[in-house]
Amino acid sequence: MGRMFFNILATFAEFEVDLLRLRTREGMAVGGRRTVLIVMSR
Repeated sequence: MGRMFFNILATFAEFEVDLLRLRTREGMAVGGRRTVLIVMSR
């Protein structure tokens, strides 16, 4: 029983890490575009 619970928690933790990576990549892409727009507008 304890082993199954640990596996479920590990699965959720891995899912959270994947979401964090995805959000970080998207944020960096948006931030990079925003920087280009600021530089071009000067």
